[in-house]
Amino acid sequence: MNKELMLKKIKKYLADKYECDILELDKKGLNVIKNDNDNKIKMLLLYDLILVSSSKNLYDLVNEKLKNKNTYEIFEFPLVYGQSIYFIPDLERITKQKEMDNLSFKLFDGNTSDIDLSSGFENAITFENGKCISDIAYCAFDGNKIVGVAGADKINDDIWEVGIEVLPEYRKDGLATILTKNLTLKILEKGIVPIWCASSTNIGSQAVANKSNYIPLWFETFGDVFDDGYVYKDLINN
Repeated sequence: MNKELMLKKIKKYLADKYECDILELDKKGLNVIKNDNDNKIKMLLLYDLILVSSSKNLYDLVNEKLKNKNTYEIFEFPLVYGQSIYFIPDLERITKQKEMDNLSFKLFDGNTSDIDLSSGFENAITFENGKCISDIAYCAFDGNKIVGVAGADKINDDIWEVGIEVLPEYRKDGLATILTKNLTLKILEKGIVPIWCASSTNIGSQAVANKSNYIPLWFETFGDVFDDGYVYKDLINN
């Protein structure tokens, strides 16, 4: 895996996600495109590009309101919410970390259903019917007790999203970094790009990403404007 290949896979993923031609991601400045959803706006900041995907019924409004606005003003547009920062590994810095002597570690690769948990660590792994269904997980044990997990779920064949969770009493000793870095390297060995998503307000998650040699690549926000899921629907209706 090299950075050029990683960025190529990321751009393909984003083009699929935003239902646009990949060439749209090579443009600079504000680029407003149309999507086929109802009342939906999504925004992406990637390098010098601000890509805004707008429903057709909102397209003229969005174009008019965002025209001649700077980046900060665009991302304060009142009809969007849910801001996240996406990170990718810094291939020049990330290295394998020595495991702690007082804990034992085990990699579950393709056999995560063998993890002896029916719930818990949902920030790192996904459960269904009492079984872990994540694609890979790296677990830390204190005796027979799982105390930390880094896991990843498949987004597509090229992109897996990484998560981490460590029990409170085992934090602050670098365990999260050890688990995240070593899992990340295992994923990279498969030719798959690991990504890390952190809410813009989750400073702790961003700090772990930084310590684990992840670097920010793009920023996203979205809003389902007038549907029942919009958290400020009552304000709009009033």
